[in-house]
Amino acid sequence: MSGGSCQLLKFLFPFFSNAGFWVLVAFTVDRYIAVCFPLRKTVLCRPRRAIAVCGALLLVSAAKSTHIFWTLGIRYEYNSTVHWYVSRCTPFKRYEHFHDYIRPYLSMPVILLIPFIVILTCNILIIRKLRQRNRLLQQTNIDRKLTQTTAMCLSISFAFFVCATPIFCTIVAHPYTHRPGISISSEMRNRIITTLAALFVYLHHAINFYLYCLTGQQFRSDLKAVLCVPCQRGRFKLDGLRSWVRCRTRTFRVAPESSVSMDQRLAVSPQTSNETVSSGVPCDEDEADGKQQRVSDWSVVTRF
Repeated sequence: MSGGSCQLLKFLFPFFSNAGFWVLVAFTVDRYIAVCFPLRKTVLCRPRRAIAVCGALLLVSAAKSTHIFWTLGIRYEYNSTVHWYVSRCTPFKRYEHFHDYIRPYLSMPVILLIPFIVILTCNILIIRKLRQRNRLLQQTNIDRKLTQTTAMCLSISFAFFVCATPIFCTIVAHPYTHRPGISISSEMRNRIITTLAALFVYLHHAINFYLYCLTGQQFRSDLKAVLCVPCQRGRFKLDGLRSWVRCRTRTFRVAPESSVSMDQRLAVSPQTSNETVSSGVPCDEDEADGKQQRVSDWSVVTRF
């Protein structure tokens, strides 16, 4: 592993984790505004503003982790088992104290405590607002929508706390569990625990989508509307084609041959036919009725 790939891998994990946590916070705040302040939703919750907030969160998350590019790198340490120097992607010697004793306590409030407090507080306020709304509407039974929203809010908060806590516990305990001179079995046990804690973080980012799908009916409806856009476009095209066919298959009344001469029919039929064929846009019922009145003296049905 080269120095650049080592720094890039160590940068991507905290970058995406921080961005994912704070995007979840922004989504929760957006839902809180929509429920508790519905009149301000159209002003505060706009697509452009949402894109700007997500972009700002990505920039802040990237800026927070840029120190990795000059504090971490490849270090060669002597391994007494193989009697050779092995490469490890670890902090440089002069930044070990910062990574072991300062960085965990700076990251924990920003990534774990503050997001968890904001998510839990907003979800509690959402549940409280919905219950107050039910009381004002004088509903005696528990609303199904309220139950689903409560389950969704509590599941999101609980999953965030359960999945994000282990990784920070291992980071804080790292300088005390990875001391020099520990046995190989202890080192392997610490690595397994650290790997499992990282898997919990990955699991949290993966199950958020499924939690919203399982507990949120409105989320499922919106997701279905987004995924079925091509289907809706095909349906609109089919409706337009049907209107065009109805316009083309216009019915005209033609008189019997005994009462109308061939010259009169040739004088009228081409004009009517040209009007029908040249019109490439769908015509409505009023226009069709007008054309049928202009040829009301005819009695033979002709379809184009």
